Amino acid sequence: MDDELHRHLGGFRFFGLGFGRHYEGNANFGSNGFMVVACNKLRSVLYVLATGLYDVVFTDSDNVFRSDPFASNVSLGSLMRAGTYDYVYGVKFLPPGIKPDDHFGEKSEPNKANTGFYYIAGRQKPRLVTKIFNISVDWCDRRPHLDDQENFWDSLVVSRQRKKRHPEYVGCFQHCQSTVCASEPPEETFTYCLMNPFENVLGCVNPEIALKEPFQMITYHATHVFGKTAKQHKLRRAQLWDPC
Repeated sequence: MDDELHRHLGGFRFFGLGFGRHYEGNANFGSNGFMVVACNKLRSVLYVLATGLYDVVFTDSDNVFRSDPFASNVSLGSLMRAGTYDYVYGVKFLPPGIKPDDHFGEKSEPNKANTGFYYIAGRQKPRLVTKIFNISVDWCDRRPHLDDQENFWDSLVVSRQRKKRHPEYVGCFQHCQSTVCASEPPEETFTYCLMNPFENVLGCVNPEIALKEPFQMITYHATHVFGKTAKQHKLRRAQLWDPC
């Protein structure tokens, strides 16, 4: 965490001096400092989840809201209101991203989630979700050369594949509308689903394309470019940057 940032923001808008690894200043993507900052994001979410009092929406600072992503008639908002999901995530795509004629499937899981924008229900099953995030932080500690995105999803996949007889069994993992965990106790079932990638658009999609049908852009995450100026330019192309 960053002591200077704490001095600027104050304790009300900043937490984390008591945990995680400290790193001062900016860090380039892929650098050792970037990996520290990225995994500290998981530690920050775990810090909040450990209270058992809050549901959390995490967003990277370069993920910009075009309209309200929490509205009841859009993907994230409706999945949150359903009250059936412990984790709602965005999908990781490689360029050129999801194409206009693609169909995203709720029954088939992607290779990776994008950890730049997600919802985690901390109040429904605090023991279960805290355990899952604890495991991801352990993976960050053991694989410091990888960022939060790789460590979180890789640890989730390994946990999902473990059977009840395994000493590190976490619970049953149920994706979207699957019924694979129907016979398992709800408190031992981790339910998760993806938000609509045509609404919550990842930056591997050309900004001009993201403004056209069938995209219904609610948020745009300015990924796949490096540095402040490049991100501002990308957001300007998506009509989401006000230079004033």
